[in-house]
Amino acid sequence: MAKEDVCSCRYDYNQLLASCQQKMEVFLMPRFVILEHDHPYLHWDFMLERDGVLRTWRLEKPPPQGLASETVAATSLGDHRLAYLDYEGPLTDERGSVKRWDAGTYDVVQWEQSAIVINLHGSRIIGPAQLEGRAWNFC
Repeated sequence: MAKEDVCSCRYDYNQLLASCQQKMEVFLMPRFVILEHDHPYLHWDFMLERDGVLRTWRLEKPPPQGLASETVAATSLGDHRLAYLDYEGPLTDERGSVKRWDAGTYDVVQWEQSAIVINLHGSRIIGPAQLEGRAWNFC
């Protein structure tokens, strides 16, 4: 093979680097899941991957879909295992069962003790969400 044949394949390294960074950002973005949970009554568990656990809130109703904006009452629960990101089915100790209602990734706009603002990228929920006291506002 002639020298010019080897060198004729030139890459735009800036474009290649940008493409790789974009793919890595998607891969490294934290995940979320909303599980429909039937015990002790019907509610939705909103779980955000953070610091090796799932920060979890019980929602009294599912978040709005589409262009609707709604505030949903939420109760902070203890952290859950990351396994719930991919789990559907019965829970141990007669705690009912869970079914995935939505899942995806999110990016953090603000995460402080007093305020959480995120952008959700799910299959049903796409857009900003903000924790306001004891409620999540889905926009």
